[in-house]
Parts: sequence; structure tokens; C-alpha cells
Amino acid sequence: MKTSGSPTGICAASTLTRVAVALALVTVCTVIPVAVEADATAPSSSADTGKWQCNFCTYSYGWMGNLDAGLGRVSKDSFKFGEYTGLEKSGLYWLLGGDLNYRNKDGRYLDVSAGNLGIASRSVNADGGTQGKYEWHAGWQEIPQFLSETGRTPFTGLGTDTLRLPGNWVTGGSTGQMSALNADSHKVDIQNARRIAALGVRFTPRGGNWRYDVDFQRDTRTGNQLLSGSFLNTTTQLPAAIDYRTDQMHASANYRATDWQLGVGYYGSFFRDANNALVWDNPFQAIVPGATQGQLSLPPSNNFNAISFTGAWQALASTRLMANVSVGRGTQDASFLAPTLNLQLAAAAVPRANLDGKVNTLNYAVRAYSSPSPDLDLTFDYTLDRRDNHTPQAAYQQVITDTYLAAYATNIPYSYSRTRADLIADYRVSSQMHVEGGAAHEGDDRTFREAAETRTDSVWASIRDNPLSWVSTFLKATRERRS
Repeated sequence: MKTSGSPTGICAASTLTRVAVALALVTVCTVIPVAVEADATAPSSSADTGKWQCNFCTYSYGWMGNLDAGLGRVSKDSFKFGEYTGLEKSGLYWLLGGDLNYRNKDGRYLDVSAGNLGIASRSVNADGGTQGKYEWHAGWQEIPQFLSETGRTPFTGLGTDTLRLPGNWVTGGSTGQMSALNADSHKVDIQNARRIAALGVRFTPRGGNWRYDVDFQRDTRTGNQLLSGSFLNTTTQLPAAIDYRTDQMHASANYRATDWQLGVGYYGSFFRDANNALVWDNPFQAIVPGATQGQLSLPPSNNFNAISFTGAWQALASTRLMANVSVGRGTQDASFLAPTLNLQLAAAAVPRANLDGKVNTLNYAVRAYSSPSPDLDLTFDYTLDRRDNHTPQAAYQQVITDTYLAAYATNIPYSYSRTRADLIADYRVSSQMHVEGGAAHEGDDRTFREAAETRTDSVWASIRDNPLSWVSTFLKATRERRS
């Protein structure tokens, strides 16, 4: 039987309830084709379909959404189970989340989604704007990390950059000789959390050739972690405070024409550590006079800035050229710590107030793609990755675990330059068989290394064939020379 006609849709809303687990409002729209017997007497070409409308398949405008709510239960305390989820404690937890969406006929929209709102791994994301004009997005995410729930420590000052022992502390050559250890020890949980906030906008002016993007993200990490501090052969585990902040910003402007595109962008990363060092009292008997307090440096604050340029050109219908160039600089000028806290050691002063670290980076990539015939594709790639370390050198006297002085050591500003070039040809013998061949050159130049220069040249050829739908064969031969 021949049929004709258009599909008919049936839409229904239903409510799904899961007791003590989730409550959700679900909207289901199912399109069911309906067969209609053709009218043999109706002319096949006289119907005016230009004004036909589908009354059952219109796009939904306005507000839509769903809410998820329920209860979850964890039967036993476990930091490992809740390491990144936030379900480290036994008991009941709210399971909250959902979506909210809005659309109108002018192209304005809003999408909001949220998950795990009742626990420590919560997240919220929102996107909105007017399609083709401006758009924005915002987000918030929390990532807990629970490492140890059984720790005990005699140190006070937790959460600061200085760990002190109580006034009645008795030192010893081993923990068995520390008579106040049990009485002075108190519980400490080793845990930290990341909180990530993001905000961005995109603007497309009238005409659509230009597009501007700005994105900002702040990543904070607070809590504590375990570090080890030692005086020669005695080691102490230290609950060190974490207070990090990383700000990242990316801005770009892009122009698009019929046969070419250009873009310029900026990227910045700024890391800040609220604590320069961790100072702790030595719980063991001092191995040498004055070795009663130690100091560990913590990750130093630093910055990185880069500017990038991108471009593409459709030179011919079968040939396209693309390039990307990025120039950046990383700096680190946090003040040096004192060589040692042991006043009995006559350590030489540091030769500089700070490292004055400077590293310049250069990266670029060029690609040319051409298809001179329907069966032949040619690709050429060239990349460069360069790191120039301009940190000044100086000689520093080494102090070994605040116990004794050692020889001077000079910092080594390593640098490198890596290049690679590839030429690849792909010829389609048939729909099942491809013959490929290519050549590659790699070069590495390094400073302050035993191998200052490495060159690698290679050529290769391969055949790929699929004689049957369930059989695939591949044969490749390569010759490589390294010097």
C-alpha cells in the first residue's frame, strides 16, 4: 500500500517520582508517523505545499526546566571514598541539581545547570545571550580532596606558616623517647579544596566579520598537605598549610573573510602563594648545635604572559595555508629566604635578593594542505618550540638540612630549541586502498647539556588496504638516521 502525508506528533507531560532518591519533572515529546492511504484521484503536482504548517512540531519557546531532589546515604566514614566527591562522612546527604532553560524567537537564550548542590563537589554553570550578537558564560566548581582522616600531630599553629611544639615538649632521638608525644598529640585531618570561578563574554558586531572573546578564571586551593622536613637522618611529617591562587585570562579578536581569517590573542597566568616558607620546630634532639628549627621553601609566586597571532588563507580551491605564532615570557622574582635558621652556622649571604627569573618562549606552526587531484592529498607541517632562559647565574653556598655547610653551587638556566618538519603524501588507489609516503626532520638544540645538538631524519612509506569489510591490512617501512 502506498502512503503519503506528513508526520503527526503527540506530546505528553508526566511526573516521575522516586521515593527518597529523586523528584523530577520530565517532558516527553514523541513523533509518531501516521500512514495515510493515498487518494488515487488527487493530482500529484497540484498541491501548494508552501503554506503547509506543522502544528505539532513547533519549537518550544519560553521557560523550561527540571529539578532533581533527593536523599543519599553513606554507611561509613571514609576519606578515600569521598576523596573527590565530598561523601567522606557517614549519614544522609541532599542530592540537589537541575536545569533551567529559556528561549525566545529573537534568539535570546539562557541555560543554567547545577549538580551536587548538597555536597562539597557542587557545580553551577550558566550560558546566555543573543545568538549571533553577544554571549556570556559563568561557572563555579568545587573539588574537595580528602587525604587522611587518622592523622595526629603535636604541632600547634595549624593553618599558618609556622608550626610550634608545646611548651612541655620533650625531645628525643626517636619517637619512643618523646615522653609528651601521646599527651600532646591531637587529631588533624589532611584535606584541601579547589574552588574554580569562571566568567567569559563573546561579542559579534553587526556584519559578523569580527568576533571578540574575553575569558577569566580564578582557581583557589586552600587547606593542608603533608610535607617532610628533615635534619640529616631524622624526618618529620608536617601538616603544611595551602593557600594558592591562580588567575588566568584569555582575550582574542578574530576577523573572518571569504578566503582568509586573522586573529590576535593574549593569555596571562598569575600564581600567588600566600606563604613563602614553612617553619617548624625540630621535635628530635638537635644533631648539631642550633639545629632546633627548620625552614622549607614553598612554591614561589610567578607570572606568565603571551601574545599569539593566527591566520589562514584559502589560496586556491584545493590549497589552504595556516599559521600560528605565540610569543611569551615567564617571570619569578619572589624574595629569597635566609640560607638557614641555624645561627651556629656561618653561612654566606645569598648573592641576590631574588632569582630574577626570566624565560622567553616562542612557538609557531605552519601548515600547507593541497589536493591537486581528487585522489592525492599533500600536507606540509613545520613547528618550532623555543625556550630561552635568561635567568642570571650566581653561586650559592649550600646548607644541608640546617645542619652543615657544603660547597657552592651555581644555578643552571637550561634552554632549548626544537624544530620538526613533515611532508606527507596520501594517494587513493581505490576506495579500499591508500598508498602513503613521507619524510620528516627533527632538530634539538640545548644549552648546558652533554648532547648540545641532535638531528633525526626519516623517510617512510605505507600501504593500507581493506579487501573485505571485516579485514584491514597495513604495511609500513621506515628508515631513520640520528646524529
